[in-house]
Amino acid sequence: MNKSIFSKFFVNYLVVTLISFSLLGLMLYSFLGNYAVEEKQYNLVLAGKKLSDMTASILKSNSEQLEDFYDATLDIMSKNLDVTILLADTSGSIKSSSSDTRLYNKRFSVPKDILKTVNENKISKSINDFDGVFEVDVLVVGTPIKIEDTVIAGVYLIADIPELSKLRKDVLRIYLISVMLAFFASFMIILLLSKRITDPIKEISKAAKKLASGDFTERVRLISEDEIGQLADTFNEMADSLEKLEDMRRNFISDVSHELRTPMTTITGFVEGVLDETIPPEKQKFYLKIVLDESKRLSKLVNDLLDISRISSDQKPLELSHFDINELIRLSVIGFESRFNEKKLEVNAFFEHENEMVTAEKDSIKRVVTNLLDNAIKFSYEKGQIDISTKVTGNKVSVSVRNTGVGISEENRKSIFERFFKQDKSRSVNKSGVGLGLYLVKSIIKKHGEIISVDSVENEYAEFTFTLQKAVSSKSGA
Repeated sequence: MNKSIFSKFFVNYLVVTLISFSLLGLMLYSFLGNYAVEEKQYNLVLAGKKLSDMTASILKSNSEQLEDFYDATLDIMSKNLDVTILLADTSGSIKSSSSDTRLYNKRFSVPKDILKTVNENKISKSINDFDGVFEVDVLVVGTPIKIEDTVIAGVYLIADIPELSKLRKDVLRIYLISVMLAFFASFMIILLLSKRITDPIKEISKAAKKLASGDFTERVRLISEDEIGQLADTFNEMADSLEKLEDMRRNFISDVSHELRTPMTTITGFVEGVLDETIPPEKQKFYLKIVLDESKRLSKLVNDLLDISRISSDQKPLELSHFDINELIRLSVIGFESRFNEKKLEVNAFFEHENEMVTAEKDSIKRVVTNLLDNAIKFSYEKGQIDISTKVTGNKVSVSVRNTGVGISEENRKSIFERFFKQDKSRSVNKSGVGLGLYLVKSIIKKHGEIISVDSVENEYAEFTFTLQKAVSSKSGA
């Protein structure tokens, strides 16, 4: 049977509370027992010393009146201390005792181990049955009686253990009542704490199920600064990301559908026109060129999608090599010469060194440079300027592509590298993309373990900068 988090919390807390109270009770029971015995022993030792001194004085005086007084005192002390008092000589024979019905018709003497201690002028403290005289163990304190530093007898005070346990029982009774009240209070507190912890988790779980069913608008509404609150905030951030991703996915499907439909319709229409001779022979070359351009657009779109799939996969490692990044940039610029001329753009290259060797996957980095240049051309004003530069910082080579033009708004800079993102929603500037170029650039640079950043002022400029690992064996010239 599946158990809820609430029941697990609740049961565990109760078990811990019960164990804690039980351990505390055992410790208290043991402590009180030892304390009661030690306290009783202390009192019996004091009383034994007094009886010892008094007995020695009476033996010295040989007065019958004092002996009568001694017997009366023995009974009074026996009743007040709730003990049995015995007077025995050094051989262990009992010479006198306080009244105790348990001793009637019993002939006994002091046990040898206790007698030996007392005869050695030491106080004996022990718990035993007095060699079977008593049915249960008793507390025995023996004190020597001396005349002129010679032990002539001993006084023995015997207390029942059950009497010593009375204090412990009384205290434990109070403890058990307190434990019941405390346990009830703990039960209520644990119940509230468990619900306080598990209720938010249930709410998060409920929201997660809605999220899993496709409802990306669901959010967890919790106000707390603990780990549960942080979990709720993280969940909401995840939901925001999923909702945003879903919106971008829909836009992507719409954009891709548009990008596919338009060229395919154009290609189909023009090819059919050529085949059924609707388009006259003298115009066929013109329209076939349009078909070729549209085919290239389709090819670029498919290649972008395949590249994203390849880069996202961890199964194919990078094929690293040493190459001159400056030479790669020069060749890329030459490839865009016609497009630069179309918009009458001024292109400048600023290289810190004539040659700059880096370690990377050459084809991938060529794709990065190509995409950034393509992006710069699309968003540059006519007769604008594009600057490309490289410079060395430590063991890194920084490559920057800057263009004057529409720039990027602060809001869009946060999303510019995201998949399916298109800055120009109206498609008035960038009519040939689906928002994969910069995402592809970011993915390539990230897979190299490097970074790419963007700096821009809207309607002024945009500058993309990425880093590469400088080749160890590179040789740079001024």
